[in-house]
Amino acid sequence: MEQKFELIFKPYRHNQTFKMQVELIHQSEELMRFKLSGGERYIIMEKLLNKKKGNWRIVKSNVNFSATATKQSAYTIFELQDKLDEYLDTHD
Repeated sequence: MEQKFELIFKPYRHNQTFKMQVELIHQSEELMRFKLSGGERYIIMEKLLNKKKGNWRIVKSNVNFSATATKQSAYTIFELQDKLDEYLDTHD
């Protein structure tokens, strides 16, 4: 798998698509850690490989997730996770 790639996604309830740079920054038998960045913003997410449910978690971020738009933020994170899973499924 490539160490760096682009991810294009459309956030929940947003008319615009976004391009994010994704970098695999750590890989082991137990987890994969990715840094997703776009401009000045970034999210570091881990995929726990040995868990069947709840296998994604955010480790660090400088994105200001809005407390008033919790649903939109949650769906956007789910969308990012789905896009990463799709990429991993096709590029093993």
